[in-house]
Amino acid sequence: MNNQQPPYNQQPQYGPQPQYGYNQPQYNPYGPPQPVKPNNYMGLAIFCTICCCLITGIIAIMKANNVNSFYAMRQYDAANLASSEAKNWCIWSIVIGLVINVGYLIIVGGMGAAPFFFL
Repeated sequence: MNNQQPPYNQQPQYGPQPQYGYNQPQYNPYGPPQPVKPNNYMGLAIFCTICCCLITGIIAIMKANNVNSFYAMRQYDAANLASSEAKNWCIWSIVIGLVINVGYLIIVGGMGAAPFFFL
């Protein structure tokens, strides 16, 4: 008969406790675990809209917003595709902005230097 109460202020001894941590499988009642959310490039898209090219920047913002929407609807392949499209639109916006700015500097710089060639 070992059913005695432990002395006052002492815990009863139990068997080995389960170890909790990162290596334990997590129970998900809603199905398989979600993959990592792809980058939406929203900050880069806003920068491109303000500083580079307005039209392609707006398209990049819409694609970046689609990444969040598709991920929330558990359409992970569509979210990855929208992420790569947002990145591509951001790159095109930067390229177009650089071409326009360099062309502007060549034209305006050429106009400013034109009177000095005739002296």
